[in-house]
Amino acid sequence: MLEESLIETFSEFLVCREKYGAVESRFKQEVLEALEAIKDDIGHSFRGELEDVWLFGDHWGRLAVEYGLRKNPLRQWVSFGVYYDPLDHGIPFINRYRPELAVFFDMQPRNRSRLGKVAGIAAAVEELKHSGYEFNFPDVRFQNRWRVCYWRQPMTAHATSDRATLRQLFEERLSTLFNSRFYQLAANCKS
Repeated sequence: MLEESLIETFSEFLVCREKYGAVESRFKQEVLEALEAIKDDIGHSFRGELEDVWLFGDHWGRLAVEYGLRKNPLRQWVSFGVYYDPLDHGIPFINRYRPELAVFFDMQPRNRSRLGKVAGIAAAVEELKHSGYEFNFPDVRFQNRWRVCYWRQPMTAHATSDRATLRQLFEERLSTLFNSRFYQLAANCKS
């Protein structure tokens, strides 16, 4: 049978899960309400780049709004919201156990090598890094090959922000991405 200490530790886990389940539900509900309030405005601000919302909600460790892109030769898309569980992404939090506001640029993993062969892509990656974006490309540093680049910041840095400030923050980060040479190269990659 299992060691008694393992059984006791698991019992403690169950107590915590029961005790904090309501906190998790409230956290997720309030994040989704905030995103719901700003997603249409952001979609309108970037209507030249974004298609309709693909997904909205809790998926892959994110409470996020995911948009298709008008130009997506590599089957890429973008999402913004709250990154709360690194299990799927494999990207550790900046501050352990602290959820993050995040923007993700993802693509079909089979197209990573095509993007890696685009002239000037290495320099474009470096340029976007200087704007606060991080990369899981061209090297796969983290387990999930769908994740290419991302920006994130601990939510605690914006704990008292209102929705207009949250919208402005995401719009600034998306503008940085969409105006980058990296994005332009990816959006205009030839088949």
